[in-house]
This record gives sequence, structure tokens and C-alpha cells, in this order.
Amino acid sequence: MQVGTNKLTGSNDSYLGIVCRYQDSQNYYRFFVTPDGYTGLVRVINGEPSTLPDGKMIYNHNVKQNDEINLLEVFCVGSQLSLVVNGKLALTAEDEQLTKGDVGVFAETGQGGAGSFVFNDFIVSKP
Repeated sequence: MQVGTNKLTGSNDSYLGIVCRYQDSQNYYRFFVTPDGYTGLVRVINGEPSTLPDGKMIYNHNVKQNDEINLLEVFCVGSQLSLVVNGKLALTAEDEQLTKGDVGVFAETGQGGAGSFVFNDFIVSKP
């Protein structure tokens, strides 16, 4: 999956990304960047989130910050899960909890309040 995304308005306390293997609101993986330069992968099982691979978000110099556009590529192939940001591998994890489901994009705001976001050219390819 691939999408170009950026924040138009609102706080940098936001998460923009791609969801894969979405079964319902309680079971899915979400890959994201933040407008202040972090990347992450969250697995949600039975409504309980956990950050993969090591429990925390990772600061990444390849993330374009503030309102700039980031190209995200997500690979959910077998147990391998990967996020590529602007052509550079940002993170990878191995997990077998979820093996199928839907895909999509998401935006979430934190303590900073409301915001608006753009997602362009969402592409999904089957490996």
C-alpha cells in the first residue's frame, strides 16, 4: 500500500497513516508518521494496542515535518510488516497475530485538538 499524506491544519500532535489487516475496530495494524518526525507501528488485538517492534515510536530524519507531504509505503506480507517513508525503510517487525483483513488510511489527533489532513493517490497492490 502506498499513499502521500500531510497535515493541513492543527497540531503536530497528530498521526497519519495506513491500516492493514483491519478485521474490526478492535483488531488491526496501523502504521504512521507524525508531523514532528516520528514513525510507528501499532498492533491492536481485542482493543488493546501495543507498539511494535520494541514498544515505542521511533524518531526518523526521513520524515518531512510540519505540513510537508510524506510518501508512506506499507508492506504486510506474511508475518513481515514494514513501513517505508519517502523511499527509506523506517521500521520492520515480524508478527503473526493478524493474517487477513481490510486496508485503509487514517488520521488521529492527540491533545492538540482538531486538525485536517490530506491523503493522495492511495494505491493497494497484492503481493
